[in-house]
Amino acid sequence: MITIARLEHYDEVERCERLPIAYKLWGTKRDIKAYGQMGYVKNQELVVKMTAEEENPIATYEKEEEPVYLDSALEVFFSFDIENTYYINLEVNAKGAFLCHYGKRKDRGPILTKERVLVTANIEEKQWSVLLRIPYSLIVKCFGNVQFHKGSRISFNLYKICELQGEQHFISYTFIPTKSPDFHQPAYFAEGILG
Repeated sequence: MITIARLEHYDEVERCERLPIAYKLWGTKRDIKAYGQMGYVKNQELVVKMTAEEENPIATYEKEEEPVYLDSALEVFFSFDIENTYYINLEVNAKGAFLCHYGKRKDRGPILTKERVLVTANIEEKQWSVLLRIPYSLIVKCFGNVQFHKGSRISFNLYKICELQGEQHFISYTFIPTKSPDFHQPAYFAEGILG
């Protein structure tokens, strides 16, 4: 069980434990070091920062809801549903283009609400990162009256992906033992608790 740190401000996420995105899955050969950091600001937002040590990441898409998983992308899937039936998947490229869906494993779609995820992308010489600020109001919209304080349960997984032919790679925080590529596997999410 991972403890998700309580933050006073979203930029404190830099101090959170680094969660290695290191399981190379489904024939992945590329060696890309990546990690995620998670924290929360009580009754305000879930904060996720993900970093990939990758130069010149592929980033062709620029708009919301485009297929950024074809680019070099970092992703977080998470659930506040006790049975992990419903979850949110957020997928972001190095330009900050992203898609944000909610639903069940085989039945998901865009989240249509005024509550918006705030995304900041940053490209440096040898790495790139994304910072996601997911408002508590959006979490409540999706999962109902979630208790968002110390002791609350969350399940999640973090990913580094590119589905572009010739550049394909699938890397995960938790191991996924399926035979074919599919990150939409809530049965293999990690368990976390808000600290």
